[in-house]
Amino acid sequence: PGTLKEINQIQNKLINNNIKVAKLTGVNASEINLKKIESPDLLHIATHGYFLNEESNNNNLLSKTLLGNFYNLSSSEPYLNSGLFLAGAKSSLQNSYFNSENGIFSALEARSLNLETTSLVVLSACETGRGSFVSGEGVFGLQRAFLEAGSKNVIMTLWKIDDDITSEFMDIFYENLIVKKEKISISLRNAQLHIKNKYESPFYWGAFTLIKN
Repeated sequence: PGTLKEINQIQNKLINNNIKVAKLTGVNASEINLKKIESPDLLHIATHGYFLNEESNNNNLLSKTLLGNFYNLSSSEPYLNSGLFLAGAKSSLQNSYFNSENGIFSALEARSLNLETTSLVVLSACETGRGSFVSGEGVFGLQRAFLEAGSKNVIMTLWKIDDDITSEFMDIFYENLIVKKEKISISLRNAQLHIKNKYESPFYWGAFTLIKN
């Protein structure tokens, strides 16, 4: 529910400022449609995110699906350990349905997006900033994948986030960015300060961070 409120608020702000919007929800929020997108100025993805590490429970359905049955390469391909859930993901996990369009959108797939002229990608989902560390190479995950795809800036999260407060956070962020025309970094910082004044714990505002290409 918070996600739906979030994207509707963002859509209204963009449209009211004469910015063209293509909104994909429900079954239309699919891997196929995401992969068709060609270098939007702004790409905002609000959904569930996942990150799997060595401590992931071997009995966990997601772990077994991604790391066992389908993605046996995960130990050698760190980009498979993080991703987003899109339309159809729940059914794929429950029914062990595996192909490239199963609704489980890995960071490996994100690398292939065409974001050459994209100014900003916002990954409004849990743990989108986490990734697998490779010695001598750094962290491999969604954040790196979207930069490699061409985006100039990526806003991501470092831990699990609250649905309702994230909706409020993003509403303030886009008010700063679109209406007040603040820079991305300033818009993010001011949104954090706004939420911090209402909810003191860093849990609610500290997860959001910005990286640049």
